[in-house]
Amino acid sequence: MVDLVEEGYDLALRLTSSDALSPSLIARPVRPISYFLAASTDYIKRNGVPKSPDDLARHDFVAVGNVTSLEFIGPNGNIDVPIRVALRYRSALGVANAVASGIGLAPLPAILFEDPMFKTRLSPVLMEYPLRKCMLYLVYVSRKYLPLKIVTFRDFLIERISQTPEPRPLALVVHQ
Repeated sequence: MVDLVEEGYDLALRLTSSDALSPSLIARPVRPISYFLAASTDYIKRNGVPKSPDDLARHDFVAVGNVTSLEFIGPNGNIDVPIRVALRYRSALGVANAVASGIGLAPLPAILFEDPMFKTRLSPVLMEYPLRKCMLYLVYVSRKYLPLKIVTFRDFLIERISQTPEPRPLALVVHQ
């Protein structure tokens, strides 16, 4: 997380809930982002595929920041599941690499399942229990005197992303 003013950035993309954003920033919602619980084929072969959120108590997780639980959307409402974190990272890409290496499970954005680096290494699990979506925000410091380069980039990004359908990962077949 960068400090836009202190570090001299014009804008940033933040993937979070609106209550986690600084009130001193202008936050423009871009689009919701779906997350799926990911595992590698190696991890699944060693530990099995979880069949329900209750099964997650015996699995290791890789997390971003201080995450200690996951919120699933179940048929009877939200399900908050505490997780056993084996490793923590500061970025989703670090988490994706750790999951692809077989260290544990983690919620990852749908787009990473299509990335050529991860496409054959990551598999979504528990797809019948979706995770709560996050919102992608474009954040910047002020509305006054916004440079043309920022206005142009902001408008391009919002138009481009809104026209791009969000991918839905396909589950890999794992032979146990």
